[in-house]
Amino acid sequence: MKKIISLAIVCCLFATSALAQSKTAYFMDGYNYRHELNPAASPYRGYINLMGHYAIGVNSNLSATQFLYPNADGSELYTFLHPEVSASDFLNKLHDNNILGLNTDIDIFGFGFNARRGYFSFDTKLHMGLSSNLPKELFAFLKQGMSSDHTVYDIRNFNVSASAYASAGIGYAYDLFDNLRIGVKAKYIVGLAAANANIDQMRVDMSSDAWTVNTQATMSAYGYGLRPVTGTTDENGNEVPTDYITGLEFTGVETLAPAGKGFAFDFGLCYSPIKKLKLSAALTNVGSIRWDAEAVINAQSTGEVAFSGLTLDLEASGEDAIAQLGEDISNNLINMIQFKQIAQQGAAVQKLDSRLLLAADYKPFRGLNAGL
Repeated sequence: MKKIISLAIVCCLFATSALAQSKTAYFMDGYNYRHELNPAASPYRGYINLMGHYAIGVNSNLSATQFLYPNADGSELYTFLHPEVSASDFLNKLHDNNILGLNTDIDIFGFGFNARRGYFSFDTKLHMGLSSNLPKELFAFLKQGMSSDHTVYDIRNFNVSASAYASAGIGYAYDLFDNLRIGVKAKYIVGLAAANANIDQMRVDMSSDAWTVNTQATMSAYGYGLRPVTGTTDENGNEVPTDYITGLEFTGVETLAPAGKGFAFDFGLCYSPIKKLKLSAALTNVGSIRWDAEAVINAQSTGEVAFSGLTLDLEASGEDAIAQLGEDISNNLINMIQFKQIAQQGAAVQKLDSRLLLAADYKPFRGLNAGL
């Protein structure tokens, strides 16, 4: 789990408010994979795909300039924790909820073809995704620490999740009217692995007498070959036993196997109210995965624990410091939250992240179009 938190923080340092390149290609008539974003937006011709297409999407309200700052002469980049970076300048650039979504889809095999007034498509693919919500109060705690004799941080709605699954889908688009096409795709899902942590509340109380953390949080991991790890290391590199989970370990390729099954559906339509203007809407990935009971790890954190402070290199600089900073922050958070494993009662159902796409495409004349 700490690797997932670390990855989310590092991605925030590089994030840009961007969409996948495939969403730009959605407005290109010759793009064969439009139906993957909207099952009604089928291409004009058939195709066969053999491991030849992938799509990477980043959706975030963050940018790298919010976390990296040049020094006085511009020769180095400081992270937001550096003493020379003003806390007010940094925090004023953040949102109350800082969102990051990263998705990768890799096509394994697929094809599509026209059939009278309709279009059939079939595809198999591998999906990997990461999503997180990092509240502003979390960064205020990391940056400011104990700023008065009695400082309290109330961190809420902090969550991180990651998933990997394979899918096989069959889709059909049909011209209901001359200016209205509808589409649907049904997908069979095979779950490989997933993990999520939801910190509903983490109250950090810092005074001259004691520093305490009161947490209400849950963590779940799904996948054969995963096992919880306890224990940590001190500043001298010595192993220190713990009664809480400090990470997840993959036991080996030989234990890798499908751990869940499920279904998902895509729905879409394309409507042309006037000539040269096309409106489209789609709701995709509506479904869930049912994970085998034997592949589920559950943990929770409740109550109050004492902590002695954060262990961070505040003056680190340069690109090499970014990955280390993400790992250091995640290690500190794991030791503060202290997830403890609980018994799993039966299989677990995980909802997939659904996506809504709204688009408008206007073509004033041939060879030129404007899309939104």
